[in-house]
Amino acid sequence: MMERILNAIVRTGLKWGYPLARLGWHLTHPSVHGAHVVLRVRADSSHEDEILVVRHSYKPGLSVPCGGIHRKESALDGALRELFEEVGIRLQPEQLRAKGEIFLIQDGRKDHGHFFECVLPQDARPRVQIDEREIIWADFLPESELQRLDLLPHLSRYLDQPCPVPTDAERRSLVPQPKVAATVGQGP
Repeated sequence: MMERILNAIVRTGLKWGYPLARLGWHLTHPSVHGAHVVLRVRADSSHEDEILVVRHSYKPGLSVPCGGIHRKESALDGALRELFEEVGIRLQPEQLRAKGEIFLIQDGRKDHGHFFECVLPQDARPRVQIDEREIIWADFLPESELQRLDLLPHLSRYLDQPCPVPTDAERRSLVPQPKVAATVGQGP
């Protein structure tokens, strides 16, 4: 009971703090660097890939696990940290592949997003564990369904880019990863 109350207080703080932060960004025009993790579960031949998406408590739209890169932290380390903090999934650095960078001007900020992708086989689908504070919902959704949903700009731009079809060697190299204990919040 106490944890639910604390979670609600934190969500309220985030919901009120985010508009204030946006106001500050419009006045100061900072540059930020973020790391985004596109976690795919590779479909068998009869289905399409699914991508892990999250909903933040303080802003509308869906995203992938992401967040700011700390000072003296590499983009890769930031991606691994954000993935664990937001959805409770730990990956090894070699499991993430750099997939490019996206530059946007958003909310008055120069936003430089580093994208990483991990492709897992269907039998290694991890469970997610959200904190119900910053992240209030997370799930794997078919990639084609994402285009019809309200996505945050970085993810929308990333999905608009052509995605190369994996080679047979890449498909065979997918190694099952350990499952992670999880709790998934309410639907979108």
